[in-house]
Amino acid sequence: MNKPWISALIIVRNAEHSILRTIDSIIDVTDEIIIVDTGSVDDTLNIIPKNNKKIKINSYQWDDNFSKARNYAIDLASGPYCFVIDADEYLADESRKGFRDRLYSLFCGQERTLYAPAIDNMNGSVLKNNARIFMKRASLKYKGFVHEYLYEDGYDIEHVPEIVVNHTGYLRDGELDEKKNRNLRLLKRQLDETPTELRWKYFMLRYLDMDDKQFENILYEFGTLPLPYSSDIEIYALNVKSRLITYLLDRSNFNDAYSHAKALFGSYKDKNSFFLHFISLYLMSTQRYHNDMLDLKKALDDVSRYPQDAFIIETIDDQVISAVVDSFRLDLEYIT
Repeated sequence: MNKPWISALIIVRNAEHSILRTIDSIIDVTDEIIIVDTGSVDDTLNIIPKNNKKIKINSYQWDDNFSKARNYAIDLASGPYCFVIDADEYLADESRKGFRDRLYSLFCGQERTLYAPAIDNMNGSVLKNNARIFMKRASLKYKGFVHEYLYEDGYDIEHVPEIVVNHTGYLRDGELDEKKNRNLRLLKRQLDETPTELRWKYFMLRYLDMDDKQFENILYEFGTLPLPYSSDIEIYALNVKSRLITYLLDRSNFNDAYSHAKALFGSYKDKNSFFLHFISLYLMSTQRYHNDMLDLKKALDDVSRYPQDAFIIETIDDQVISAVVDSFRLDLEYIT
């Protein structure tokens, strides 16, 4: 019996340096490769092989909406199983062997689950929650002008660590600026439509300058969210809460940093939360200690103006006073 088709979906624009590697990595493990070009002006379309029936090239009029382009690609898929991969990514060699069988096994009794491969950014970071593998259905669509994501009511994402996608999309400075400006513009448009959705505010932080008032406003908005977080915003809220704490630490606002870190660690017992709590408590305590030591120095400098009451005979021994003051001065010298 023939197995269901696996359709690879690629959105592409000006990817002449990477598209062939992407295609080569999946050509033997999928049944078709749907390529949707959104307006390439380089040599991308010329270098894509035209003699392989698996490869199907389609043009799409770009309209500042990544979700529409993604959904268009899904509509073109012939098979029920879809695998989304970008033009600056490729399926890792070790994941190609057994790729088809693994996909079939994923959907055995779990047709509605969305699967997230390990997306290795080749810089030490691995993305584990970006759904790329799913069964095509009318109820499942991408949402968002940029930083789009698959959505349907009650959707569930499962990480599949044995399927690794390597991401090589490092851009030159000029291209980075262009991408930043585009994404910022699309996120602002998105927030105009859905102003309360925290996902888009989370992504806005990537593109706003730290001295932008909106940057700080977003941090503090997340900072007011009740803990523990609901599952639909947890990944965003945890990251922004951590960023808020480091933002406060960088500005020597140790008291507020500790307040947020204490609340976070109270709900999430993980290593990151522990060290945010540990560092903020240490720095707050150290700052208080330094301030107290300076206050003590000022008080000690003024001690000569206080009279000695001749009627008090139960006094501290002069040797004890001298020893403590000497110890204090040594500590003061160390911290100043």
